[in-house]
Amino acid sequence: MIEVVNLSSKGQLVIPKNMREEMRLNQKDKFVLVNDKDTIIMKRLQEEEIKFRMNSLMKELTKEFNEKGITKEDLRKEIKSVRKAG
Repeated sequence: MIEVVNLSSKGQLVIPKNMREEMRLNQKDKFVLVNDKDTIIMKRLQEEEIKFRMNSLMKELTKEFNEKGITKEDLRKEIKSVRKAG
């Protein structure tokens, strides 16, 4: 199915009702967006997939921080500094 939609002034797109119904999309569904030049691909994420991706990201960050000697306290200080500056 192919549909044409317009981008709103707030940067929002409306997924046509017939597509939402066919895919059984719900208001709280989450999507990952991937862009490549003039193309955007949207993929609905399932709750388990979100948890898996977050766990993978946390493992990757933990490994990277450990390799560079960055501690939790270093992160807390940096976050506090950025919040003060903002």
